[in-house]
Amino acid sequence: GNDRECFEPPTWAAEPVPGTSLTIISPHVSGETYPPNPVEPVTVPLDTKSFYVFGRNADLCDIHLAHGSASRIHAALVHHSNKRLYLIDLGATHGTTVDGKRAEKHKPVHVHDRARLSFGSLTTQFEVRCPTIPESKSAGGTKRKSDSGHKESSSRKLVKDDGQTVQCSHILVKHKDSRKPSSHKEAVITRTKEEAEKMVLKFRHDIIKASNVQKAFAEYAQRESHCSSWRRGGDVGKFGRNKMQPPFEEAAFALKIGDLSDAVFSDSGVHIILRVG
Repeated sequence: GNDRECFEPPTWAAEPVPGTSLTIISPHVSGETYPPNPVEPVTVPLDTKSFYVFGRNADLCDIHLAHGSASRIHAALVHHSNKRLYLIDLGATHGTTVDGKRAEKHKPVHVHDRARLSFGSLTTQFEVRCPTIPESKSAGGTKRKSDSGHKESSSRKLVKDDGQTVQCSHILVKHKDSRKPSSHKEAVITRTKEEAEKMVLKFRHDIIKASNVQKAFAEYAQRESHCSSWRRGGDVGKFGRNKMQPPFEEAAFALKIGDLSDAVFSDSGVHIILRVG
């Protein structure tokens, strides 16, 4: 409508994923909270339309940021047609952060489940909750540096390391909704997630029939994997708890030595994992 002329949603804005919400965790500081002086965190649904605008102008914004450091029209959360949620800083004077990292102005930032947003110098925290679909379930406020699932840092409480480690190899097939839909094998990846799953299950079917499963796995990884670990036959080395994306970690630790996983879905794509140690 006319009250949204200040924010023109991008062409990819789409129907929301049901169950998406925002939890507002406010300190007890007068004049700085939203809503004022809450006793418990407040949850606001984000699944009734394609985008939500944050800002100081209560008439123009869905989420009113009642603080001087907030811009009149500060930022927007927009549902993408790929079923993910993106934050766009709308040129806010004092900026917007996602898990402590400043968002570039007007550049969409993928927002994961349990990501923490902050606006200007408000001490109020806004935690995004996304439905538990495979692409976003694992993402909880993490920054990652590897398609094998290694995490660089995490805003979530660390799992206590009990000293247990596993050693695994994996084969990754990316799809168009992967976090980074390109690889050394394909510059632009267009296959669907379902097609990627079929591919890894075919590899699995062939590998388990081989007389030497570990050798066959390494050969398939070198030929087919979209992860840089293909050079090592898929080997990602030893790792302990809280070092990998949660779906990858859960599958790896559930395997016995010599076992081969079923299809495992992470933000990187679809994996099969072989536990070797």
